[in-house]
Amino acid sequence: LGSIAESRLMRQDSALIYLLNARQASPENIKISTALSSLYAEMRRFGDAIELLESLARKDSTLTGPFIQLASLYLRSGRPRVALDLYYYLHGLEPENYSFIKNIALCYRQTGNDMKAVSYYRRAHEIAPGDLSINSALASLYLKMKNYEQGLEIAESGLIIDTRNADLLFWSGFFNYAMGNYNTALTRLIMAEQEGNESINVIQYLGICYYLLGNYQMAVDYLEKA
Repeated sequence: LGSIAESRLMRQDSALIYLLNARQASPENIKISTALSSLYAEMRRFGDAIELLESLARKDSTLTGPFIQLASLYLRSGRPRVALDLYYYLHGLEPENYSFIKNIALCYRQTGNDMKAVSYYRRAHEIAPGDLSINSALASLYLKMKNYEQGLEIAESGLIIDTRNADLLFWSGFFNYAMGNYNTALTRLIMAEQEGNESINVIQYLGICYYLLGNYQMAVDYLEKA
């Protein structure tokens, strides 16, 4: 692993030297500057990447690429409020681009505004019902808000699209458990485990459901594993 990491760092250093030289020779080339900013981000030199992208955005505000990368970098570097302003700007340019709406929701989620996050995730879901990561994000928020009925509804709507989605199978299992539907919860949780979701949450709630349904040996097995 050490040699792999060292090799990767050597490649990054070589690419950095190449791109810096290329940018010096052609400072107005947007593709070179964009590639350099991406490399800075890969090297976790977020400050350098942000400075370069802000320079590109100032030179030509009609380019959406630098704004998209900037917003992503602000999120990655723990500045969701700054990212939120950029995603609102991008959303104004492309109102039907669901990825901007989804990222607005993520920014609100990271700043603790759960109601706004739910609202924007719902908008994104209406445009792109096939993006099941939105269902998972909403399920997590509904759990936090103790809105189990809405949580179950969003999990089940995703399972109509993908019956083997291991994450949504867990959420369906959990919300059924929370609403007292222990048999259905157990069925969903067993399916989640079979589809590869062996998280502590799945194992724990399998044990609890087995206990509540009187299968004490299985309950012991899963709770000890948890």
